[in-house]
Amino acid sequence: MKPALCADLMMPLPDLNRCRDISCRSVRGEDYYQVSEYNRGKKDTGYKMGKRDIVGRIYNKTVEIKESHKEWFQNIWIKGEWDDKTPITRVEFQARREILKEFRINTCEKLIKAVPALWHYFTHKWLRIIEPNEDKNKSRWPEKNFWLVVQDAFNKFGAVIGMIRWKQNDVKLKHLMAQLEGVMKSAVAVDGNTRGEYFALRDMKWRMQKLLESDEFKFGVQNRKGRFSTTTIRG
Repeated sequence: MKPALCADLMMPLPDLNRCRDISCRSVRGEDYYQVSEYNRGKKDTGYKMGKRDIVGRIYNKTVEIKESHKEWFQNIWIKGEWDDKTPITRVEFQARREILKEFRINTCEKLIKAVPALWHYFTHKWLRIIEPNEDKNKSRWPEKNFWLVVQDAFNKFGAVIGMIRWKQNDVKLKHLMAQLEGVMKSAVAVDGNTRGEYFALRDMKWRMQKLLESDEFKFGVQNRKGRFSTTTIRG
């Protein structure tokens, strides 16, 4: 059994820098960085991560169905309000039997129930498409906007047929707040181990207030507003 889980997004294939934008690791904690590109002429049509227990792919599904003569697949997208013009980008993962065993999956029934957990692992732990920033620690870089939508796709399994129309405003506030909460908890925990929780919490409040009132923060907010104002990616 080597199942494939996938999500189709109505958006052009993202232009990714293999070393900068892709964070991928094996289940044993080994860094892969084994990212290959699919090329058709001079145009990239996809990326492949990993080659053993887990394989991840991000590719132009519109091109693939034409080459494999699977045009019937377009009827599924049309049900999802595909405009018959915008390229479809597919995010896909395949896992070998050994990985499924680690999740205690040995029947089709268990596999179906485990889809959300598998998708969460694949898109949060095993592979992340990240947005570079000033932090020297790459593991702390945030996800790119479209990847947040991909991560949330597991909530739609069984409810959505076709594809996901990616809208930048689908990057819900709850995702960002959850990330912020996690970072704050970690910072207070680390500081609390040294100075005590009371002083760690007080210091966090002071730092957050100083940040929110700074001109640099306000300027950054204005610069980022444009990212979330566009409603639909149409290619």
